[in-house]
Parts: sequence; structure tokens; C-alpha cells
Amino acid sequence: MQRLVNQLLLESLLEPPSEMSQIGHVLNKALNKQIPVVIAESGDGFKRLTGVIDSAIKNNALAKVKERFENGSMFKDDDMKQMERLQIT
Repeated sequence: MQRLVNQLLLESLLEPPSEMSQIGHVLNKALNKQIPVVIAESGDGFKRLTGVIDSAIKNNALAKVKERFENGSMFKDDDMKQMERLQIT
């Protein structure tokens, strides 16, 4: 789990890939604003066709990320202050 958290943190701080699909927003309490949650459509060695992913699956992914992100169990406040978006790869 910690590996996944570290990967999400790193990805949220990096430049976005050229293609991504927004699936919703989460409240970043450290910044006191909503930030987008995106799914990468491409990256180092992969291409994802997000248009064929069922909306129920996207909503489920968003709900799981949103719950942990907003209750503060995913990242520390110092890390959250640096996040303008949350990217899923």
C-alpha cells in the first residue's frame, strides 16, 4: 500500500502526460480547494483507451481515491500542499 501511495504522490507532482481523462475532483484540505482526479491515457510504455472503460469502474476508482485522500490517510499535509491534481496511472 505504501508503494502505491508513493507512486501516486510522485505522479501527482510530475508533469501530466500528453493525454489524460478527468474522472472527477477531490477536496485538497491543505490547499482548501477542489483538485482534479485524472487517469493517464498514455505514459512510459503504455496506451490506455479510457473511452472503453465503463463509467461504473471509473466512479468506483474515484470513490476509493476520494475517500482516502479527503480523510487524510493517503498523504501527509506537507505533500498535499504541493498537489494541484491527482493522477492515476
